[in-house]
Amino acid sequence: MANLGEIKNRLGLPVPDGFAITTTAFQYFIDANHLQEEINRRFQLLEANDLARLMKTSSEIQKLITGAPLPPDLEAAILEAYRQL
Repeated sequence: MANLGEIKNRLGLPVPDGFAITTTAFQYFIDANHLQEEINRRFQLLEANDLARLMKTSSEIQKLITGAPLPPDLEAAILEAYRQL
């Protein structure tokens, strides 16, 4: 988002309206779904030189995140920000 702001402000190029989800909101999502412990566990099982395993673990963690539900209050805040757009 910062790069888009720079493009708009410094270069004057058109940039579509939008909004960003904060890192605080992301951490709230992770905490609400109790994902951090599982993510940490999977990282601890990795060996630094096993690139294939790293890619597989990364994909598994991505699926954990994308498959987890948004907390209702966070979902409402995101939808409201979208409506205001």
